[in-house]
Amino acid sequence: MQSTSGTLVTVLAVAVTAGVLFMIPVLLELRRAVRTLNSILKITEESLSPTLHELRATLVNLDRITTDISTVTDDVRVFSGSVRQVGKDVRELSGLINVLGGGVGAKITGLRAGVGAGVGYLVKNLLRKRGTP
Repeated sequence: MQSTSGTLVTVLAVAVTAGVLFMIPVLLELRRAVRTLNSILKITEESLSPTLHELRATLVNLDRITTDISTVTDDVRVFSGSVRQVGKDVRELSGLINVLGGGVGAKITGLRAGVGAGVGYLVKNLLRKRGTP
């Protein structure tokens, strides 16, 4: 029984040694792959850094443009409200001028007709007093 257990230990020792010898190239290849991956990540980070910086600057510019457009839109809204109010005021003034103008025009026409009739009557009476028919 001794020889069987000694044989098993020897077989086990040979299997572990073979496994370790097999794992050495695998570990070396894995180490090389990790180095390659690290260099790829470094190159990618270096190339993306300027792009990300430009992207941030572009986003800041877009934010500023959006704010400017919002301000201009508000200004246009206020301006159009002012134009609308001026239109209403002009309509009201026009209506008031028509009301006042129509009354004043009628009064002036009536006054002119009255003055004309009065002057005509005065001239007629003056001529009659002088004896001219």
